[in-house]
Amino acid sequence: MPPETEPIQGDIHRLSRFEYQATVTDVLGTAPSTAASVQLTDSVVNGFDNNAEVQPLGERDFEQLYAGAAQLAQSVFASPELRARVVVCADETPACAAQVLQATGLRLFRRPLRDDELGVYTRLYTTLRTLGHAHDSALQQLLVALLSSAQFIYRMEFTLGDVAEPLDGYEQASRLSYLLWSSAPDDALLEAARADALSADGELTSQLERMWNDPKSARFVDSFGGQWLGLPRLAGRLADPMIYPAWNPQVEAAAMREVTDYFDAFVRQDLDVSSLYSGVDHDVDGALAPFYGLTLDPQSGRAHLTGERASYLGSVAFLTLTSTPSRSSPMQRGHFILDQLLCVRLPPPPASVPPVEPETPNLPLRQIYDGIRANPDCAICHKQMDPPGLALEHFDGIGMYRQTYAMGEPIDTLVELEPWAGHPTGKIINGLSGVIERLTSDPEAERCLAENVYTYALSGTQDALDLSNIAAINESWQQGPHNIKELVSRVVLSKTFRFKQRRVSFP
Repeated sequence: MPPETEPIQGDIHRLSRFEYQATVTDVLGTAPSTAASVQLTDSVVNGFDNNAEVQPLGERDFEQLYAGAAQLAQSVFASPELRARVVVCADETPACAAQVLQATGLRLFRRPLRDDELGVYTRLYTTLRTLGHAHDSALQQLLVALLSSAQFIYRMEFTLGDVAEPLDGYEQASRLSYLLWSSAPDDALLEAARADALSADGELTSQLERMWNDPKSARFVDSFGGQWLGLPRLAGRLADPMIYPAWNPQVEAAAMREVTDYFDAFVRQDLDVSSLYSGVDHDVDGALAPFYGLTLDPQSGRAHLTGERASYLGSVAFLTLTSTPSRSSPMQRGHFILDQLLCVRLPPPPASVPPVEPETPNLPLRQIYDGIRANPDCAICHKQMDPPGLALEHFDGIGMYRQTYAMGEPIDTLVELEPWAGHPTGKIINGLSGVIERLTSDPEAERCLAENVYTYALSGTQDALDLSNIAAINESWQQGPHNIKELVSRVVLSKTFRFKQRRVSFP
């Protein structure tokens, strides 16, 4: 091909730790614990660890990857069953090595090996045999080389230049599989890519439906849902044992499991997005029942949670992760609601402003927050952020309901919210039910969910054109149904998702 049309490297995306572990488990069939030994360093931007623009690969990461590759390859060749997945031929020749490279390379590189790549790896096999390696030993080293290569560690998209052009079939298959499965394309996706079938809307829709029905789609719940709702921040949560003796690792695990199961039901049952905030009745286990003031069913060992506490905002997980180790935090709760659920991006506090939430306030909480909002440098953000957090003050730092503070001061959850689309003059609300109403009546909550799905699907940050695309996708989604599967479908069918250059307009 003439030099002026040679493909150049476009977007690259280093696999996150979760993606790496899922990929090697799916492709090689090794135990998840083997892949889990590779602890890559992940950067989190806009709440997600799959941002293509910031993922590092330091010296320690590469050492981990190479050691992990050697361990994985050893596991594969130590098991006749796993070896059979890789070694697809019986003779001990360079031709057999080439077949192994073509079959396994396709799955690991997520595209066929180019002729020059095949030549490099085949020559490596020949050199190893010349140095005295047995056939299996040489193939094992080839697998180490594949697993250590940039073509495996990074998802790469190649372009002919700085123009908008559609993804090829294999790039499209990778975007789909990492969106829903956090892993490499399976045989069906690779075959659709080979046949160049993924450029058709009908084939994309059909593949999406098939992929949702695959057990691997649980990874979308864990990865997208967990990160969007903040669950990684709850892991290893510290709570002052003198203040919260009821908090322990069992409760933490149960709280994370409750939200994961809740989001899974939200996805699987095609529930309207508003139900995430208004609540869906569900069961909780014995570790969480006391936190909700429930009595266990003696037969099932579980308790049934209903009403407003059966919402994400009423969950022990949300209320705990937005608290400090020693008390509830109206500021953190309000900031999470604005930032994560409404996509209202507040500026960082001025450098001259000291911390505003002392661990042990000497004044009534309302007086402290009134003082914060009286500072002109703080008021512009805290007038938006504090009221929804103060409305949730009936819940302590681990999500238990209370009527008063520890010193007997009564709790007041009546607040006035700043104006929003549903109420252009603002509104007075009271308690959790008022915060739920705030979210379910604001179209920005749906637009924010669309922004988060778009960000996760495109593995990047947004600029003005992205925000325009998100608005168009959200407008399209408003035709219904208002469930997350339909939103994912609208993103996948958009021109932005299907082109190599993200800077193209929708549709």
